[in-house]
Amino acid sequence: MPWHDPRVITAVLAWNGIFFGLLKYFVGKILRTFETKLGTIDEIDRRLIHVETALQSRMPCSQYGEHTLTAQALHKRMDTLTSEVGKLTGAMGGMSRSVDLMNQFLIEQGGKK
Repeated sequence: MPWHDPRVITAVLAWNGIFFGLLKYFVGKILRTFETKLGTIDEIDRRLIHVETALQSRMPCSQYGEHTLTAQALHKRMDTLTSEVGKLTGAMGGMSRSVDLMNQFLIEQGGKK
């Protein structure tokens, strides 16, 4: 059976549709999980502020600036966390867009029989 036989093309398009459908399902599931985890960022921020406040109230202010060093280290870790979450958000948005483009391509190709 030659590759340009309509049955072969139909089978290939069907398998591609199944593959990309499954891919979109699992990527969507990952995105939903990621979005629920992003929803907890406000809670994490509140907890970090609480911890920072507790640390500030318990630390003695000394002439060596121990309090300042601890606050700087905490802010540095928070900035690092913020940048990493931003990178993950961008990557997941890019994956979602890629899957949408693949599905759009398959839908458009399916109509050209």
